Amino acid sequence: MGLLINGKWQDAAQKLPAGVNAGSRPYWSSFGTNDDHGFEPGRHVLVASLSCPWSHATLVARAILGLQETVPLHIAGGPRIEGYGLLPEGPLNGQTYEDPVFRHVHQLYTATNPHYSGRVTVPVLWDRFSQRLALADSSDVLHWLDNQPGQPASRLHPERFQDGMTSTLELLKSDLIEPIYRAGLARRQADYDQSVGTVFATLAELETRLSAQRFLLGPTLSVCDIRLFCILVRFDTVYGPFFRCIRKRLCDHTALWAYARDIMSMPGVRETVNMRVIQEGYYLNDGDTNPHGIVAEAPELDWTPDASRLAFSQKAPLEWMS
Repeated sequence: MGLLINGKWQDAAQKLPAGVNAGSRPYWSSFGTNDDHGFEPGRHVLVASLSCPWSHATLVARAILGLQETVPLHIAGGPRIEGYGLLPEGPLNGQTYEDPVFRHVHQLYTATNPHYSGRVTVPVLWDRFSQRLALADSSDVLHWLDNQPGQPASRLHPERFQDGMTSTLELLKSDLIEPIYRAGLARRQADYDQSVGTVFATLAELETRLSAQRFLLGPTLSVCDIRLFCILVRFDTVYGPFFRCIRKRLCDHTALWAYARDIMSMPGVRETVNMRVIQEGYYLNDGDTNPHGIVAEAPELDWTPDASRLAFSQKAPLEWMS
């Protein structure tokens, strides 16, 4: 796992030692409005991993919102040495704005706060003008992407569905993704059985919901759908075989499988999905579960959109994407 402790990377650390305070966030907790920090195209770099589902959600949102040209991307990836590494090529290591050379995500944290103690996560948003982290929470980054100047506000966070969005995001977190991870990390049969039961009960609930409507909130694509897509796209390739959630495959859920392919077909989304990198992110970085680092074969899945979803798409076109 590893942590930063008083600005120094400690590879073996699992928790902060006594006397070291956590919670001194090395970044602004929220932008509020983009004008607060002088939005300019190219100023803020999204640093994200292709393997992590929380990080992947920001890549999908960036693609769906058409921000590839205005929000540069630097990929966090490669072997987990000192936590997430930064690929050698990208805007953080370029020639513009007198960017320094960074090799690890934790260097972005300590460049912002030299004495930071705590976890180092992705995604983060880096301000190339101030040479500081702007945001380091996926929900904050998603809100920021969704409120760019010159674009309709809150396309992925529709205010009229606020209550449903809040409850659905909580469902996906507490009853789907967290139980998936608990199942994969379980050390007792009872814990595994309980977690897997929760996973498939939730999938059954979502299957019923999506059998009658195109998206989780009805006719409107939202951040909820992006979060769910990033879980589903990993299900048959990683969460089933590696986390032992094998009672049913995604492709055994008719509506969920068609729904996932619908989102995969949206402009730019497929380019955010690299199944090999997703597999390696799990198989090569969990030595306890997979001590020999063997990456299993990926299933052959046909992501061609399902024609049966066309009726939903005709009733609920995404006008702001056209």
